[in-house]
Amino acid sequence: MAVTVQADSFEIGDGSEGCLLIHGFTGSPKEMKPLGQFLAGERFHVYGVRLTGHGTTVQDLLGTGWRDWRLSAKTALLHLLQQHRVVHILGLSLGGLLALDLGSDLHEGKVVALAPPYRLQNRYASLAGWLSPFVRTVSAGSEPQFIDEMFSYRQIPLMGVYQLLAYRNWVIRHRVTHLTRPVLLIQGRGDMTVDPESVWLWAKKIRSSMQQIVVFKESGHILPLDVDRHEVFMACRRFLEN
Repeated sequence: MAVTVQADSFEIGDGSEGCLLIHGFTGSPKEMKPLGQFLAGERFHVYGVRLTGHGTTVQDLLGTGWRDWRLSAKTALLHLLQQHRVVHILGLSLGGLLALDLGSDLHEGKVVALAPPYRLQNRYASLAGWLSPFVRTVSAGSEPQFIDEMFSYRQIPLMGVYQLLAYRNWVIRHRVTHLTRPVLLIQGRGDMTVDPESVWLWAKKIRSSMQQIVVFKESGHILPLDVDRHEVFMACRRFLEN
């Protein structure tokens, strides 16, 4: 039976430089769409990729892992690299991990990681691998603040959390030590998902000497949709154009 895609990939703009936008864990390209529309208006060619297992039903996500998500993002990056010499990668949360990872292979372009998870706020997240054989999913909590502007699963697969943390460890050990492209790290001080200190921890691990950190005091985790969204967009534009 065909699966209905609730929030699919999008491709907009016709600029000379490409921008790959990558959403977060259990999210979808819809949460990156406002940022994509802004960048397209600033003369970038934007591709917002839908990662495997996302944007449909949580059952699809249950059978996937970080290598599947990485393959989705890498395929999308190759799509843009076939059209542009310069491609930038911008990602939110899990997408931020993917941006830091794939950015390590870029010869041109820059990397923007929004709320990349180094430490999670939930102290029990590290137990996800142990608990997953007994509890497949847990509730994502209350309805998201931006319910009309995003599509995300209301259940979180514990094996997916385990995969996310395993991927984080792999990126720390094997990838960011090779990342030499300019990097912008953006964090919301009100983030209830990722520990806001994560950006500083990432900065210590990333090899690149060209780093910027921007922290927004009022915003939470979904930075492209939160109260500081316009300032987030402007920070991205300034970084990509300078």
